[in-house]
Amino acid sequence: MKHHHSSLLLIASLVATSASAQLKITEVENSEAAGMHQDWWELTNFGNEAVSLNGYKFDDSSASLASATVLSNDLTIKPGESIVFVETMTPREFREWWGRGLSDSAQIVTYTGSGLGLSSGGDAVNVWDSKGVLVDSVKFGAGTPGVSFGYDVATKVFGGLSAAGSGGAFSSAQLGDIGSPAAVPEPSTLCLLAVGLSWIAFKRSRNPQR
Repeated sequence: MKHHHSSLLLIASLVATSASAQLKITEVENSEAAGMHQDWWELTNFGNEAVSLNGYKFDDSSASLASATVLSNDLTIKPGESIVFVETMTPREFREWWGRGLSDSAQIVTYTGSGLGLSSGGDAVNVWDSKGVLVDSVKFGAGTPGVSFGYDVATKVFGGLSAAGSGGAFSSAQLGDIGSPAAVPEPSTLCLLAVGLSWIAFKRSRNPQR
């Protein structure tokens, strides 16, 4: 029975690790328009299961787990959900900043801590799970004032600049920052589009126009 119990614990651990592996840092703004607001970043769950972020931590370019800040002790990220983490601003203040383009259901989490400001000259975001395993890490250069860095779900590359009207990005209500907080497109949508286009191409190859 002890061997059976150990096997169950191993399976549970592997499932949890697999779930965490589906988490990606998908957006960062380190240089706000006119310097009037605060830095923020976004974590997205690309998996099929909800993930508890209990005990998860993050840090900037110092990448120090020992001094990392706990994200939350009571937070779950659902499949296909993006959660925004913003420095010192309250959820209400963040919503007023971004306005109607921001989903009413978006989870906005405030963080505080020394040395956690994201330098406008370039920095990084590192996230660890409750066991201290690095979940994801992104680096970015000098920010363009008022424009966030984003994640391309097709190429799986982080670092491109957001553009209004593309990938869910829009202009904020205050000062017109460009970003897509809590609005990252899901890979499944792109996969379905690719499958659809492939099917159309196949049909056309079987029935060429005369």
